[in-house]
Amino acid sequence: MPMKKPHDGFWVAIRIVLVLVGFTAFAHAQDFDLLIRGGCIIDGTGNPSFLGDLGISKGMIVAMGKLPGKTARRTIDATGLTVSPGFIDIHNHSDYTILRDPDAESMVRQGVTTMILGEGGSAAPIGGKQDHRDASWDWTDFQGYFGRLLRQGISTNIGSQTPPASGWLNELGRLKGGCPGCSVIAR
Repeated sequence: MPMKKPHDGFWVAIRIVLVLVGFTAFAHAQDFDLLIRGGCIIDGTGNPSFLGDLGISKGMIVAMGKLPGKTARRTIDATGLTVSPGFIDIHNHSDYTILRDPDAESMVRQGVTTMILGEGGSAAPIGGKQDHRDASWDWTDFQGYFGRLLRQGISTNIGSQTPPASGWLNELGRLKGGCPGCSVIAR
């Protein structure tokens, strides 16, 4: 019979602990980071709404439908609530208020995730005859304006139009900062 080394029991105990830790980690593995259960889902495709669940991992929707038995680090009970993609506000006047309230809570709480600014006036371009800026404004074009928003942080997606008057009051070269379109004033 071979002689036992004094540390054999120690190594056996370490192996048992490692196996138990491995099983515990496996038992706690989650299917999703976030699971939204039982909501009335409107998926944005034009299809009819349906009752179901959404599985989200790494900020992306990875599963949609009935997801029984699925688990997540965090679960939200959406029973009686509507779950939908964010809304786009295409007629928004928050060009300057977004600088004071970058969380845009009044918009986000209504489901707005994208705001198109510049309706009836625009934060850029600034200069020439349109030089009525506040002392805290440190930009003259869209590149500077959007740079300012990104540096301070914002909670929504932002785009802007340039009203026709802005182009008429400024030299054409200032519009190079870019914007999605020109607004049209209907009379």
